Amino acid sequence: MLQSSAYSSWFETNLRCTRSTFFRTASFLQDHGVAFAQAKVKKHSYEKKVAAALYFLGSAGGYREVGAAMGMARSYVMEITTEV
Repeated sequence: MLQSSAYSSWFETNLRCTRSTFFRTASFLQDHGVAFAQAKVKKHSYEKKVAAALYFLGSAGGYREVGAAMGMARSYVMEITTEV
């Protein structure tokens, strides 16, 4: 989903930025050593973790909403957003 250009409006609606801005932000954070909850099993990409953090910041739904939207456990979303 994150790589598909068909989801451009999803980025603007849910992450409050364009697709290209999202990928530049993710690259910047990764280059500057932001780890975003290093799990033993790498089930989620770095970009998906950044998307979860941005989704959390832009929504009023909380950890459960973000977890449901991103396909992550609520506790994992909590770990990711703690680093923001």
